[in-house]
Amino acid sequence: MKIVEAVCGFFRRIIRILLLVNWSFLIGVFCFLVTVFRNEKLVMLRAAKLTRVWAGICAKIMNVSIELNGKVTEQGGLVVSNHTGPFDILVNASVFPVRFAPKKELKSTPVIGWLVALSRPVWIDRKRKLESKKSAIEITRTIRNSVNMLVYPEGTSTDGLHGVLPFKSTAFDAAELTKCRIFKVLLFYSCPEEPEKSSAWYGDVGFGTYLWHALGLKKVVSRVYIIGVTEIADGENRKTLAQRVHSEMEQEYWRILEDEAS
Repeated sequence: MKIVEAVCGFFRRIIRILLLVNWSFLIGVFCFLVTVFRNEKLVMLRAAKLTRVWAGICAKIMNVSIELNGKVTEQGGLVVSNHTGPFDILVNASVFPVRFAPKKELKSTPVIGWLVALSRPVWIDRKRKLESKKSAIEITRTIRNSVNMLVYPEGTSTDGLHGVLPFKSTAFDAAELTKCRIFKVLLFYSCPEEPEKSSAWYGDVGFGTYLWHALGLKKVVSRVYIIGVTEIADGENRKTLAQRVHSEMEQEYWRILEDEAS
């Protein structure tokens, strides 16, 4: 029995890799083609919509079922989400047409870095202040072009079971400048056919080990909660805004878990 499961798991992974690579290559061609437009806003909007299509198909290839709670808007703003790993990218982008703002380190990550790069993201380099400022400017331009900007202000991924880490304030600089709306999103995951397994990537697990594990999961259920919109208050700076949004999301996180448990 275990041998049969191992063989099935191996072929499941290989088939998914082939499908993901071929699909991503195809969507990458379309992403390249939209760059021929001279209008910056049009390029960003088209790229965000293509990213949504890309993520939706990738989620189906990985057998990720998305249960949506709350109202989705396509109007430009800052989409703030908790972070448990690469599945978040597929789920968030399937729900919202977005532009990503991943850590620069992800750029050199095999497979995932290449896939994310297709969407023309804003790479975040927190180690260099000058690069960080450039990223903030690019995020601001994106929002002003009516494109949703997706950020994971925790700065790292977690197991998704113990609350929301304190937020880094860099991404909220754009919200302070543009006075945009902030869409708060919470993600929860389960593997119903393999309840002992997790879809999260955290701790000291190497990326290769995690990727092989994730590709082999039979099914992942993502519960997406769009928990409301935050407007920036007059005179509020990015640090106090980051703290306030975190507090609102942390409170809602535990309320949702309590409701699901009852």
